[in-house]
Amino acid sequence: MLFFTDILYMFGFNDVLTLDFHLQAWQNLINIVKPSIIIADYTPALVLAAKGIVPTIVVGNGFTVPPPVEKFPPLRDSPIPDDAIKRFQRVVENVKQVTGFHDSLGCLLNGDRSFIFAIPELDPYADVRGGKADYVGIHSAPFPPNLWGKNGEAWAYLMDDWCYRYLVLDTFKANYNFGDLKCILKGKSFALHHASFGTSITCLLAGIPQIIFPKDLETSITAKKLIDLGVAIAILPPFIKQTLLDATTYLPQITQNAQQQAKQLAYWNQNFLDKFVQNCLGLIN
Repeated sequence: MLFFTDILYMFGFNDVLTLDFHLQAWQNLINIVKPSIIIADYTPALVLAAKGIVPTIVVGNGFTVPPPVEKFPPLRDSPIPDDAIKRFQRVVENVKQVTGFHDSLGCLLNGDRSFIFAIPELDPYADVRGGKADYVGIHSAPFPPNLWGKNGEAWAYLMDDWCYRYLVLDTFKANYNFGDLKCILKGKSFALHHASFGTSITCLLAGIPQIIFPKDLETSITAKKLIDLGVAIAILPPFIKQTLLDATTYLPQITQNAQQQAKQLAYWNQNFLDKFVQNCLGLIN
């Protein structure tokens, strides 16, 4: 998987009949509900189905809201195979055939307005959005200062069915309670997680260093962003206890970096929901 269109290709955009059926199903639902506005989170078929019928706002993190451009950039640095280009072209052609719209696919998938619940530093498409993106941080901000605790315990948020979960928990003697992160992270010295977006941005803005275990393309992209910022170290399989313990030698440096980045990114440690709500109301009125 290399382009955003590869995701669409796997979920029905590869076939004209399937895509047409999908859009008609959404339009049937729109006709029944008769909404004044649609807020769509990672539902590209709904965005296409609603165009010209109901004002639509697209929301999501940087990964799930593609840039409003004609050609999507690759999501990772690797050679671009011919098959990926063919899938890209087929998705674009199918959308044009089914919808009759000739705007770029990126513009179509951004609806009437789009808001990115992220920050530019963690957005894989930040460089190609042309400075026009509406970033609104994370809805759970702001986070109180000084959550990090020098001598605190580790905190872990790991999948229950992950085969290395108990090895990691036991090695770091980590707390794995879950709840409001403003409370959970208080006094913690570092966080262990899979680089899911919400946990990553929360720890970043709160100044908590991170040891991460990415599991898929999206979390791998987020992991790379965190590593580039110097606030995290990623551990890849195979995992053994000594490998995990060796990662702690990096904690002093990434802790210092995490504290500095939290200060530099302090602008994003506020709540922008009012801006988002007012723009939604503006489309209704």
